[in-house]
Amino acid sequence: MNFKLISMVILVLLCLGCDQTGPSVTTSNQRLNQLAPSYADDAETATVLNQQATAHYQAGRYAEAIPLLEQALAIYEKALGPDHPDVAMSLNNLAELYRTQGQFDRAEPRYQRALAIVEKALGPDHPNVAMSLNNLAELYRTQGRYDQAE
Repeated sequence: MNFKLISMVILVLLCLGCDQTGPSVTTSNQRLNQLAPSYADDAETATVLNQQATAHYQAGRYAEAIPLLEQALAIYEKALGPDHPDVAMSLNNLAELYRTQGQFDRAEPRYQRALAIVEKALGPDHPNVAMSLNNLAELYRTQGRYDQAE
């Protein structure tokens, strides 16, 4: 049984149970790092951060999700290498958050990099490539760049 992951998930659930007057993202990240300092740079920690960011995103707390996704991305890159599919997933999540907020100039390079990673790592016919293409096309459609969206 992976007690390290279980303890991190419990911490995330405790932090997510707090309302907006509860601990800030910075505080919850500090608590995560205090409880598991030796795990701060592994992929499981990045996964937990990604899940926490997703919960903030779904609750409309975009500003709280961004630093978590950026931290998860940095950890994935360090732990798995810059061309791993989990790095692409993290880039896609961050790009989607930026797109949702209208920060298209920040979203586009992340979508493009995610697409390049999954094409190289998984091949052009993999479903993740289709998802990345769709995400990039949706960005272009949102911007009215229909010729690029095709």
